[in-house]
Amino acid sequence: MEIKKNTATVDLQKTSTYTAALQVVAREQQASISLIQRRLKLQYSVALKLVNRMVQEGVIADTAEDSGNRAIFWSDARFQAFFNQQCTQRSVE
Repeated sequence: MEIKKNTATVDLQKTSTYTAALQVVAREQQASISLIQRRLKLQYSVALKLVNRMVQEGVIADTAEDSGNRAIFWSDARFQAFFNQQCTQRSVE
């Protein structure tokens, strides 16, 4: 028996996971695949996709430093603006 998920539900889950990953980066002031994997208890491949999305959106650097962490380009104010926008969108839905 195959159960099909609603596309909107899947997108919302992806957005929620991405937002949670951004919260980890903002709180820890660090960005690495392993950090996101550990904090959110995700598979490595999922954490990798989240980090790649952050790179594409200009949140963090494309390459990691020697420590495995990536430079964070967003300021605290930019993170806060993103989280406020997410809250506003959820209250409208």
